[in-house]
Amino acid sequence: IAARRYASVAMAAAFLLLLVVPTGYASSTWLAPVEGTFPAAGPTQDAGVGGVGIAGAGLARVHKLIAYVRAHRPGTRWAILTDASVTAAPFWLLGLPSGSLAGYSGTDTAVDGRALARLVARGEARYVVLGGEFSRRGGNRATAAVLRACEALPPAVWGAPPSYVHGLVLFDCARAEAELARE
Repeated sequence: IAARRYASVAMAAAFLLLLVVPTGYASSTWLAPVEGTFPAAGPTQDAGVGGVGIAGAGLARVHKLIAYVRAHRPGTRWAILTDASVTAAPFWLLGLPSGSLAGYSGTDTAVDGRALARLVARGEARYVVLGGEFSRRGGNRATAAVLRACEALPPAVWGAPPSYVHGLVLFDCARAEAELARE
């Protein structure tokens, strides 16, 4: 008789346990933005400080770069274009419209120098950031055009320490349309 009396309570408790624990575990992905390709959940996920996959001083430099771009007339469509979407992601997650010139891995050939020149001429883009995780893969024709035609802004200009050698390089492509189109 006692077993029957507690059976419904035990079933309700087991049902709630089966719903609550997986829900709590899966909801941990809300603690930080994660990409759909490699979702992470649970107590061992590592999204980095700030929830954008960048920690400490790196995150501070990204914030400084964003502040500089916002204060110096970015493009109307893309405030920053990067070599790879992985490099663009933190800017996007921090509220700055950003895109990739060379796809996910930094080698897609979809955008060349002429296409970038059109974006710059229409005022849709101005700043390009090269560097980051996939920068050693060589880029594409658009990134080659940026290296040849656009002005590299020293890190001290946008707020990084003067000794900041490794990492992101900000290029200003304003008034470089003709040279960009030659690539």
